[in-house]
Amino acid sequence: MPFCQNCGNKLEDGMAFCSKCGTATEWAGTANKPEEYAKREQVFVGKIKKCPQCGCSLSSEAVVCPECGHELGVNTISKELTEFKDSISKLETHALTSEKVAILLKSTITNFSVPHTKGDLRDLLVFVSGKVKNETTNIEWLAIWNAKLKQIVDEVSLLFANDKDFLAPFLKQKQECDAIFFERQRSEKNILTKIKKVKLGKKGIIGIACCILFLPIFIKSCNEAFRQVEAEANAKINAQTKEIQDKGRGTQEDGASEKDDVENYEKKEFKSVKIGKQVWAAENLAIKTDESGCYENKIENCKKYGRLYSWKSARKACPEGWTLPTMDDIRSLTSYMMEKGSSQESLGTDLKSSDGWNKNKGTPKGNNKYKFNALPSGECNIFHDFSNDLGLCTLLEDVALFWTATSIDDMRAAGVRLDYDKTIFNGDVHFKDHLLAVRCIKE
Repeated sequence: MPFCQNCGNKLEDGMAFCSKCGTATEWAGTANKPEEYAKREQVFVGKIKKCPQCGCSLSSEAVVCPECGHELGVNTISKELTEFKDSISKLETHALTSEKVAILLKSTITNFSVPHTKGDLRDLLVFVSGKVKNETTNIEWLAIWNAKLKQIVDEVSLLFANDKDFLAPFLKQKQECDAIFFERQRSEKNILTKIKKVKLGKKGIIGIACCILFLPIFIKSCNEAFRQVEAEANAKINAQTKEIQDKGRGTQEDGASEKDDVENYEKKEFKSVKIGKQVWAAENLAIKTDESGCYENKIENCKKYGRLYSWKSARKACPEGWTLPTMDDIRSLTSYMMEKGSSQESLGTDLKSSDGWNKNKGTPKGNNKYKFNALPSGECNIFHDFSNDLGLCTLLEDVALFWTATSIDDMRAAGVRLDYDKTIFNGDVHFKDHLLAVRCIKE
């Protein structure tokens, strides 16, 4: 029996038009119908992932078969991971001498998607943690590799939250590498301080030596005339010294004032928006608490993106009548959005602000459909110290990260995440000492 080319409806012999869509059927009812019109063929595009144990069809991100429980890729290494490691090795040989290659290397590291299978994750953990521990020449590369390791640990924490034995070595490596990074930053800062002191010391020594060598000669040759010149010179020097000291005191006071401004900056009022039955803050929280501060200690970041908080401080930061949302609150929000026409793939776009995000070519823009106005405030890591700029702050203008009140275990808590180059809205897991933004919800 033939089928309509337009809609696929079955046709009776002799029909001149399809009874369903009205498309003309020139070949219908003829004695010699072309064979291709007498049957329908299925054409498969792409690859279908199936469980090797039971044959069940799987999603591309599945790590365990939902039918038989078979773990996928436990001891195998994917082609993509092998190619990634080969690319890194090739690029590293030229990155020190070519700025373009260095940029490409950074992009390759940052943009490589973390795999989902245990075999790949174990291999990637060894590779990346080794890069952190063996990087001795450049703290910038150390920071890039350490940030990649954090991304891996976050992914594993989401995928294998209930597999404590598998998760444990990832958490251990992350703590060790964070400690290495922190110590490296501290030592570099100490070295810079010593260099400054040495330079200042050399200048002082040269000045004293000049005085010792030439002062007796001038005294001997000029006698009283020299004393008069010396007195005038000393008076001038004293006046200049006093002026410099006064300026120095002024600079220190200004610097202290600026530091105080950063540490004490807060904004107690914020806009709000009703989304369904919920009332959300439409701005990142900026109320001062312990264990909170501005991204990279810059007050302009606090003014634009709000303060960043540890999980402990986030729990008590919202003002009276407001609270830190739970993951159930997040699920209620996304359910309402999908009822109103948002799709799973567009949740992030609909929550993101329309500006303020990374503007790389091709980046999907936010439309702020619900006036939530999510901004890419980034995060600061476990060792960040707002008093002396130690620690690593990353992802400003690239990622919005918000705490929830939902605890995972003693060390970690759940959050939510929006990326500049993605349209989705994801759950995320972070160490409780990391510093993220806060969005309050009305109680």
